[in-house]
Amino acid sequence: MIFKRRYFSFFLCFFLYLLPFSVVSQELYPLAEPASSIPKNTLGVRVFSETFKEWEQWRNVTGLRLMYGVTPRLSVFATALGSNHHGIQMPEEFPFHNTPERGKIYPYKFNGGHLYAKYRFLSLDKQNEHFRMAAFVEGSYVKTTHHETEPDLEMADNSGFGFGWIQTYLKNKWAVSLTLGAIFPSPYIGFSPDPFPGLPEMPIKVHYGKAMTYKLSM
Repeated sequence: MIFKRRYFSFFLCFFLYLLPFSVVSQELYPLAEPASSIPKNTLGVRVFSETFKEWEQWRNVTGLRLMYGVTPRLSVFATALGSNHHGIQMPEEFPFHNTPERGKIYPYKFNGGHLYAKYRFLSLDKQNEHFRMAAFVEGSYVKTTHHETEPDLEMADNSGFGFGWIQTYLKNKWAVSLTLGAIFPSPYIGFSPDPFPGLPEMPIKVHYGKAMTYKLSM
């Protein structure tokens, strides 16, 4: 498997090297947004995916994100996500006997959507150097079960809202970006199946804890 993956990576890099295009950029943060904004009237498309193996079952979440520059300072994102991380119903006997369902087969389904807006309110630009700050708000609507405790809006595990700010410093070809924020998830309201056949499902309401988020990229 490792041998095949190495060959695949080699041919992928070789193919991209042959493509006739050029890219001009200052910052690249695949996992965290910088304080810089998207140019006005510019549309960006991003596809991302995360896969891991849980016992004998492969888990995957994939998202499609549209990014648009409304003004030179305001950028908005809209993301749709699907995964096989969670089941259609909560686990049996939840939450009285919440044994993690590791390796259980879940259907791959549409989880929900995520909206994000970022406003760059400070720009101190010099030659080959700048310091920028931006504020952001986000919200998600998810119609899926989530029987783990950690809240996550961006990957469509929870409904809720959040906010925070980003600060990015660039010097020549080196950049560092710090993100600080808070998440306020909404409760999940649904049903938990009874382990004994024929007995009615139990209505449940699951509250998730508020969280502070932080990201540091260099």
